[in-house]
This record gives sequence, structure tokens and C-alpha cells, in this order.
Amino acid sequence: MQAPAKNRILTIILIITLLLTAAAGVMAEAPDASDKEGQPLSNELLGKLFPEVNDMPYPGWLKEGLRVYYRTSTGKLSRSASQGVQDLSDAPLLKPEDLSVTPFLLRTDVTSVYAKRVISYTTVFVDQVYLPWDDISDTWPYGMGSFWIHTGLLKPSGARQEIKTSDISWKILSEEYQAVRIDFDYTAQNGSHYVWIIEKSTGLLLYSARIYRPKPGAEVEITSVEFYSMRYLPVAWTSQTLPSFVRQGLTLSYEGNIQSWNPKTGPGLSVPAMMQVKLEAVEPRWIQARFSRVYSEKETYESQAYIGPAQLGGAFWLPVGYLAGLKEGQVIDKDSITGSVTEVSYIGRAKDGTSRIAIFEFGKNYKRAWIYRSTDGMLIYWMEDKLIDPIMQTSQKSEWNLK
Repeated sequence: MQAPAKNRILTIILIITLLLTAAAGVMAEAPDASDKEGQPLSNELLGKLFPEVNDMPYPGWLKEGLRVYYRTSTGKLSRSASQGVQDLSDAPLLKPEDLSVTPFLLRTDVTSVYAKRVISYTTVFVDQVYLPWDDISDTWPYGMGSFWIHTGLLKPSGARQEIKTSDISWKILSEEYQAVRIDFDYTAQNGSHYVWIIEKSTGLLLYSARIYRPKPGAEVEITSVEFYSMRYLPVAWTSQTLPSFVRQGLTLSYEGNIQSWNPKTGPGLSVPAMMQVKLEAVEPRWIQARFSRVYSEKETYESQAYIGPAQLGGAFWLPVGYLAGLKEGQVIDKDSITGSVTEVSYIGRAKDGTSRIAIFEFGKNYKRAWIYRSTDGMLIYWMEDKLIDPIMQTSQKSEWNLK
């Protein structure tokens, strides 16, 4: 009876992969010549479309601690509606809530703005139930990122004839924005047409879509992303210096355990795991790290991440001075969109006599915990316990302890 739950989980993972294709970047979504499935343009190719982006300043509203929210979904037009679309640029720009798949919520934090790079940290939530499914970090040049573009790039340019711009009004809920619509046509190469709608005065991404027809006569597929909300987090610790142990080459090792639980069948198989975090580059306001996860001899994963000082949850350290000022029960943040609360849940001593501070994030269908050692600010334990199948009420808990 576990198979249906597994199938739903795999479906959700596939959907998230498709959605991130549309949400990964603003103009960074245009595919290169080797792109066979309309995947987003990789960062190294971004400069080929907009070589001036690396020399442009960031907008004044883009600050460490900024949190933005986007909704995203995917779906198909009906066969009759698809037949009426001769040119993909004429397809209706459907909002996420008007597509067939229940929307997902993308919550992105700006964790660093330093040395011509912006570091962002995104959590993907299953919408409505606000279930965190994945976390992604990325780095962007000042002039363009996953949800902004320098307003100077919105002007028509004869050097980029494949890109068309037009002034439009775009309404989100009750607010109407004056915007620029950008169209990038790639139908001859891979059957895709891309649209971005950018607020004219700020460069904020309001909407983007990938409109795709896999073959002539097929149904039109649309993946869209739309702005939902934004605010600034209380990130008082960002002005403090990094802990002394944070240096290039440092490797942190964690032992982990992952286990599912169902109210009818009880605990599932316990899966041991190992993780290493190696700091590859350490700058004053951001760190590049390499993650190695080992679940078995045949199941290993390598990934790269970027860590900025304004990362609210999940950083591998916090400044000692900030930890010293925390009080048990103190609320660090309340997220009115997801309904989650981040608070200091415990301050005490471990068996070895060292002080520990536990910070929890409580959501409707999940909880996360990070325990830091007060003496040096190092993350020594973290946990995530979340619902992974709302229908079967199956949950999964993962725990990681510093070796």
C-alpha cells in the first residue's frame, strides 16, 4: 500500500523540475543552441545575450534580507484552444492559478549582495499546504537575477533583434503595474516561446512564461511564474563578522538518518547517510561550498551551494555575538504568507557542558530545527520533519549530527 504514495511523490518531484525550468531566471531562461528541451540558459551563457549585465549596478531595493514570493504552475491548453494558436506569441498568458497543476510557491531570500554578486536562497513549497520540498541556492550578477533585471536592459536594442519589447499594464490581484513585456522566440530551434513581464520603474519580475509546442498540431504547454509578495526580514546578525573557523578548505562532516512514518503502518525503513560540506571559496560576505551526500555505495550526490550572511535558516554557522543576545522563546520571524514561525526554542547545556541554542521553524505541515554551539557558532545538529504525502498522511524525518 506504499506504492501510491511513492508515485505521488515522484510526480511532485517531476512537476517541481518542470516549474524550476521556468522560474530559474528572468532573461536567463533563453536556451542555447544545444538545448533540446527548452531548459533555462545556464549562467555562463547569460553574458552572451546581455554582455553588459555584469557591469550594471543592482537596484536600490535589492538588499540583504529581502524575501520575495512567486507562484508557479504548469499545464496544457485544450486541444481546441491549442488549434487556435498559430503563433506561440499569441498564446494566452495564463496565470499559475489558471493552469491545471496546483501552484507551487517559491520563497526566495537575498542572502548576500557583495563584489558584483547576489546570492539567493530559495525554498520550494507545495502551495496551499505550504509543504517545503526543496532548497536551492544560486549566484547572480548585479544587473540581472531570478526576479529582477536592470531597467536599462528594458529598452529596445537593434543589436538583439530576436528580442521584442512592448509596454503593457499587468494586474496582480488588485494592483496594476506599468510594465514592459519581453518576447524571445525560439520556436524554430526547440518549439518554445518565452515571455517576461517586468515592472518598468523597478525591474521587478512580475510574470514569466515558457510556451511550448512539442510538435506541429500538438497541444500547447505553458509553464508560468507570477510575483506574489515581498518583504524584508529582520537579519540583525549580518553586520557581524564570520566565525574564525570559517575559512577556505574547511570540511564539516555530518552523520544522518532519514525515516518515514505513517499513522497506520508506523515507522518505515531507517536510512543512514553521510554528508560532507567543504568550503571551496570564502569571501567576506559569501561562501561557496561543495556538498557530498552518501546514502549507500551506489547512491551518492554532489552539489554546490552558496551561503550568504542573511540566510535565516540552515546556515552552517551564526555569529557568536548574535547567538549571545538571543532569548529563549524569542520570535525571530513570522511569515504571513506560509504561516510559519521561526523562534528560539531552547537555550541550555549539553552533556559535555557546552551551551547550545536551538532555532526552530514551525509550519503547518513541517518543522525544521538548527542547533548551534554557543562557543563558536557552529551548526552541530539540524532536523527536518515534514509531511510528504498529505493523502496518506505519511511524514519523513531527517536528522544530521556533526561528527
